Amino acid sequence: MDIEEQIHKLREHCPDDKSNEDIRQLIESTGGDEAAIQSKIAEWWEKSAQADEAAGGDAEPPPPRKKTEEKVEEARPKKSSSKKSSSKSSGGSDKEMMDFRHLMVKGLELKKSVDGA
Repeated sequence: MDIEEQIHKLREHCPDDKSNEDIRQLIESTGGDEAAIQSKIAEWWEKSAQADEAAGGDAEPPPPRKKTEEKVEEARPKKSSSKKSSSKSSGGSDKEMMDFRHLMVKGLELKKSVDGA
């Protein structure tokens, strides 16, 4: 696998504030060692989370936003038909996936620390 493919593969697992150049440097500095790459990406996520906390302080997170589809449905006049749309909106899925990846990385770190102890 060439470096561009590796960058593309790792892109989805890295925080948004990391560029493709950052990922390239990571791959080159670790020599492609997967464990070292995972460790560094976990570190990036920790720093990203700390920066988010510092920016937000102790404030409560905002309430979940309604999906665009739900807003549109509320604005539309009610129809007498009971037939409903079965399509789903992907609103917020990127943020949810980032949160999920972050939790997965944290879980792997915890598992490694428990197994190593």
